[in-house]
Amino acid sequence: MKPMVYNYLILGFFVVLVLASSFIVSANPIPVPVIILEKEYINIEIEKISSDELHVSVRGVYPFENIMYDHVVMYFPIPREAVYGNITILYGNETIRDWTIVEKGFISDHEFEYNTVLGTLPMIKFSINGLKNVSKFNITVIYEYNIRKTDGVFETIYAMGTGRYYYSKQCTAYVTIDLIGLKGYELSLSLTPAEKFEGGVTEYSMTIDSDHDKVMLVESSRLFQGLERDLLIKVIPPTNVTTNTSNTNTTTGNNTEANEWVPSQPSSVTIKTSYEEVNGTTIVYVTIEMTFPHLGFQVDWGNATVEDNTIKINTTVLEWTGPSGQAVMKKTHTYTIVGIGPGDYVIELYINNKLYNQTSLTVNSGGNDSNSSPSETVQANTNSMIAAGLIVVVIIVLVLIAKKILS
Repeated sequence: MKPMVYNYLILGFFVVLVLASSFIVSANPIPVPVIILEKEYINIEIEKISSDELHVSVRGVYPFENIMYDHVVMYFPIPREAVYGNITILYGNETIRDWTIVEKGFISDHEFEYNTVLGTLPMIKFSINGLKNVSKFNITVIYEYNIRKTDGVFETIYAMGTGRYYYSKQCTAYVTIDLIGLKGYELSLSLTPAEKFEGGVTEYSMTIDSDHDKVMLVESSRLFQGLERDLLIKVIPPTNVTTNTSNTNTTTGNNTEANEWVPSQPSSVTIKTSYEEVNGTTIVYVTIEMTFPHLGFQVDWGNATVEDNTIKINTTVLEWTGPSGQAVMKKTHTYTIVGIGPGDYVIELYINNKLYNQTSLTVNSGGNDSNSSPSETVQANTNSMIAAGLIVVVIIVLVLIAKKILS
């Protein structure tokens, strides 16, 4: 083989390796040295204690991949109120008891603070040793605290933008927010960077329509960037809500003002069903989960009605015509139907007065059963498909170049 062919092939395989590795990431919490984290899973529960106080519980799970490091120091930013609450850190199933709260950390001998729109956050600092022969491990951070109203509004923050402090390929955060006892309150979410960091602000607000509501967000960083925006959460009591209109969503930057809501559809829907018998009465639960490609959507969940052996669920989905933040949003709602008799049922989901999807449910007599039937699954990972396609293209080009040189 000619020397030039070797050069092309070496260059080509290097390109393939770069493309394959471009989907490996490092992310929150802040590890020193940097180790690999592709995804993070965060559950935030906000529960009403009284009209003046809310309880916040946060659980974050971070599945890391190690790169032959034996010792890693981690910094985990938390709201200042959480310093005085309960904090638990797990390495796998093992509790890490040797941790401390610091105001400043060190990366490559450079001192840093974690700045947000609410000011500088304290950080949990902890170390993990004996990792040299450990390729994968989970870190779980659990903390809880109470917040009180300030100027009539409850406000807190989740430090999601730790990617600003180090190089990263990409990171995806899956955030679930459970809202308990807050029917009629307004929830306002802002994905926002600290003032000195670049990046737009995405804002979303909704009226909480039940005492157990749920909102799910998926925030992905840009390629070759870590997550740079924190999640600012505001809960506004009904007496302080200035408008009782539909949900709103805006994104700042060079965008113009959005102007109206129009009928639309989710990108996917999952329907799950279960039932139980309580004191001789059958209770059916139908949970609808809708996934949206960005934050500019609102859902009116309507109601569920029973006609013969058909359960009809009527919903309304609207989309904001202006620009919107590119964080995937999921919304769920559970319908409770009491007094259904045994038999086979068809569940029909209508969106904007059109049949969107349907599934079946069999209710047996005298038993507690569950019947989960997802009607659609989440789409395949687009980034992985793109990466695979690029690698195939590069290999084909290499073969063509080699054949041309050898001919």
